[in-house]
Amino acid sequence: MEMPLLLSSAVSTAPVNHSSTLELYAHVRRLASLYPDSPLVTSVLDEADAAIRQMAADLIGTLKAPNLKLAAAVRTIGWLKRIVPDLVTDASTEDALPAVFLVCRLSTLLTTLEALEPLRDLADEERLRKDKATSTWSGGQQTERYLKRFIEIFREQSFGIVSVFKSINSSFASHGNEETDPLGALPSPMANFPLHMVEMLVETLRIYLPTVKDQTSRESILTQVLYCAGSLGRLGADFGMLLASIGINEWVELVKRHRLLAGRLESVIGDYRGSHASGVGAN
Repeated sequence: MEMPLLLSSAVSTAPVNHSSTLELYAHVRRLASLYPDSPLVTSVLDEADAAIRQMAADLIGTLKAPNLKLAAAVRTIGWLKRIVPDLVTDASTEDALPAVFLVCRLSTLLTTLEALEPLRDLADEERLRKDKATSTWSGGQQTERYLKRFIEIFREQSFGIVSVFKSINSSFASHGNEETDPLGALPSPMANFPLHMVEMLVETLRIYLPTVKDQTSRESILTQVLYCAGSLGRLGADFGMLLASIGINEWVELVKRHRLLAGRLESVIGDYRGSHASGVGAN
């Protein structure tokens, strides 16, 4: 009779001792398997299930933390892998948890971007004024602020989502069902997820970048986008080619210029290393 109370207490006490909680829950499930016809044991199991569902909900909430680190993500996914099979019998853990992780992180990204609403409202006002302007438009300062902050958040969060997912991907991997499932394993949710995120950024640029007419400001914004594309590109999700498709004329020249500068920098570093090595050899 005390089991549900112990479980509820373990789940609600911070920090939660997940290991002890799951041991108590496993004991309740063993009793339920030994005495399946006992109304008392069935009642205790129902209350235990409710406590474990609350713990699972709390763990999923942890995956929505704004500054989720790799170690915390790995621990949380590990506990969920132990809990989910007992609570959800008609879904594969290996199929469900990757999607849960990405949905949680996308929710956090959207919430963080929604905090930019005051800046977005100012950018919308500028966009309307530009559309009504009868003379040459020279505004766009508020839009520039909004886009730069949007890109900064997007770059940090999207890189974190993809990199953490790839780091913990081995804990998602399933090899046991590949031979028994005639349809084969489902594709990873990461296959299309970066494109979904990038579409958010590209659509925002398509709507707001035309308001910024100052060439220096536009190049500053696009340089930020270039670095963002490069960051995701290191994880296999470069989206630079998509920007040319929405009519950003400066994009191609900007990429060429940055590649030229990067090539010159590599050449200078190579010359320095070569001369340094020669000097060390001579000594």
